[in-house]
Amino acid sequence: MLARKINYAMSEVPAGEPETVDIRLDLISMTEWRVCDRRFLETDSRAILGFIERRGADYEVTTIAAPDRVEVFAGLASATMSFGAPRAT
Repeated sequence: MLARKINYAMSEVPAGEPETVDIRLDLISMTEWRVCDRRFLETDSRAILGFIERRGADYEVTTIAAPDRVEVFAGLASATMSFGAPRAT
């Protein structure tokens, strides 16, 4: 029964773009983070949205959707927020 629930959860695809509250950062190193959508299980590769890398004072964002494009942000918070839509009110 438990395996059936896990399989169902893994096949479920959340609707729409993640909100900022859905974003999770996984520390890779002191200057790198993996950006994930917490609506997916941690073991689901669809959870990975991209990466943030600190370069000097800047934070570079690379998304899985556009891996050849890098966006630069002044802070970790703004880099993180670039992955999610603001929460609907």
